Amino acid sequence: MPQGCHILLMNNKPEISLVGSAIRTDLWMRLHESVAYSDVPFEIVLVGHVSPGFTLPANIRHIYSTVKPAQCLEIGIRLAKGRLIMVVEDGNIFRDGTLDRMYECYMNKKDSKSIISASCMVGGDDISRTIGRLLPGNIESPIMPYCGLLARDMWVSAGGIDRHFIALYGDCDMMMRMYQLGARCEFCEGAIIEEAHNGPTIIHKNRLLLEYGQPYDKPLFDSLWIAEGKVRVERAVPVDPFDDSCILTSTQGEKGRW
Repeated sequence: MPQGCHILLMNNKPEISLVGSAIRTDLWMRLHESVAYSDVPFEIVLVGHVSPGFTLPANIRHIYSTVKPAQCLEIGIRLAKGRLIMVVEDGNIFRDGTLDRMYECYMNKKDSKSIISASCMVGGDDISRTIGRLLPGNIESPIMPYCGLLARDMWVSAGGIDRHFIALYGDCDMMMRMYQLGARCEFCEGAIIEEAHNGPTIIHKNRLLLEYGQPYDKPLFDSLWIAEGKVRVERAVPVDPFDDSCILTSTQGEKGRW
């Protein structure tokens, strides 16, 4: 990975890039193993300030950066080689065949604006069809897909993550903006991704939620898309995207502790 202030795009593209802001290196191989036998060519792109102390498989790339999590995710998307992308967490575990099922669902749609969502399992419960909404529990409100599979070009067309997000909800804002571009989201039957509900993974996630999600990122997201308890037709303010210049080395927008 070249050092400095500008990103250089890579060659040798796989079909799908699984991208995440990630520092729990002890979980990376478990994530990889859960998709390792997929038929569709994929890569995993993980961005963050903790480097693994072991050799990664050829189709995992770690990009070192000390910038905030939302910016790390945008870096990963910009460096993704795949035609299709999926936002993941290092605590995710894909059940057998899930990545292949999601890819088949996407290809069957024959629609570049399709978004295919997995079901999210936490402690044996599927929370994706109720909690996974813009207005949690309101099944009439837009789906906030879990590990949504979508075209990278559509993400780029929507402008990328807004620099004002620190750690969470920047990808949810992206989904709403892609809906404005005509995107349609559907759940893929039999595609299940588990999320750790105890141990270091959930402690790390809850820390981000308590430190930035609840006091800052969630209120920001709500202010952009919700008014008087209803979904806005348009985003409240224009997008303020990350500048490619120095995106690897300097946090842009609200910094938090990064």
